[in-house]
Amino acid sequence: MKIGLGKLGYDPEFAKNGKEAFEILDKEEFPLILTELRLPEIDGIEFCMRIKDRSPETVIYAFSGGVTEVEFGQIEEMGFDGLLCKPFKFKPKLSDFLRRDVLRS
Repeated sequence: MKIGLGKLGYDPEFAKNGKEAFEILDKEEFPLILTELRLPEIDGIEFCMRIKDRSPETVIYAFSGGVTEVEFGQIEEMGFDGLLCKPFKFKPKLSDFLRRDVLRS
């Protein structure tokens, strides 16, 4: 993930779980967050809702390899700005797509 995002021009910050992610977010703001739907300690949905409560303009994409049709249909309703289904490829189009959403926010 780090190498792929680096090739697209991003310098990503990583957290092992939701608690660590919030510790990082207490110190720094990010225009774009990519999060797994199934996180240890806190699920991606609660994580997204808590971030949107404190920073509604932050663009948050969920990524998952096991998204059901119901989950896919509810992604925006849950507060996410989009969904990346694993496996995904790190191509310039992905970078353009993510940048577009960040600029729109």
